[in-house]
Amino acid sequence: MDVVSGSLDRTLRLVRAYAESEAIDLDAITETVTTEEVPLRDTVYEDPLVVAAREYAIESGKLLDALEPQLAIRAKVDVRDAVDSLQWLATMIAPKICRALTGLIDPLSPAEHPTQNDAHGSAKTARLIIGDSLTAWRVVNEFGRAAPDSPTRALAAMLEQIDQELGERIPRAMEFVRLTCPQ
Repeated sequence: MDVVSGSLDRTLRLVRAYAESEAIDLDAITETVTTEEVPLRDTVYEDPLVVAAREYAIESGKLLDALEPQLAIRAKVDVRDAVDSLQWLATMIAPKICRALTGLIDPLSPAEHPTQNDAHGSAKTARLIIGDSLTAWRVVNEFGRAAPDSPTRALAAMLEQIDQELGERIPRAMEFVRLTCPQ
């Protein structure tokens, strides 16, 4: 949570600095948020898939923090890299899923194309992050010769369930293609 909080603080400072440099009044924008939008965000924030992703982040953070000192002593670089990746990637899954689900129900979100939209792009990003995380869990589990009922395998299984559910909710997410701007 400290990592997420710090990242959010840095992001807010950057947004404020950008808004100031572009003469954008953030207070005026904030005042335009209707009371109907707040329940929409609350609904998505409490969606079971988002809750599961947040729970995954919290539980994996606790476990990885506990394992890190042990791994630092006897683990190879690839295992330490896998742990670092897991710690970082866990913080991004819930926000991406939340954004994807919000994009599906937000009446202001443009959805002219069936897959080239924010909801599908965010869902694809979440699924790619999950895929990278599952690869990292395999490295950690192989290193520790994790038992079938180990917490590390349970977290990987939890992540697989989140990925499966996200795939069912937004089945065409992997069709999204990120377009690059010509230079």
